[in-house]
Amino acid sequence: MSKSETKEVIIGASLEALKERFLSNLDETRRFSIIEKELKENNYVIILQTTPSSRSAGEIVTVELCETGDKQTRVVVKSVLAALFQRSDKGVNQENIDAIVPMLKEVPEKLS
Repeated sequence: MSKSETKEVIIGASLEALKERFLSNLDETRRFSIIEKELKENNYVIILQTTPSSRSAGEIVTVELCETGDKQTRVVVKSVLAALFQRSDKGVNQENIDAIVPMLKEVPEKLS
């Protein structure tokens, strides 16, 4: 396992709609804390941090949204170990990506 994992996907939604969907879904989980949100030209970057666990000293997860066309957004999710001394991620970086990507694609359920 490497010290970082990256995944790129294209999602059929505008950058603004995708950003709002993701932030809404992110509010539903306690796994990630937002460190920074920044608009750079046509890109929106959200930097997250996980809490340390028995398997890891925590990770920094970067989610970059870039509108590529009419209601098309390129998403790059990168998860990196927070501790430089850690040799292996034991699969946690891929788990972070696997948790983030569905939050970008799914509309949150409304609680009644």
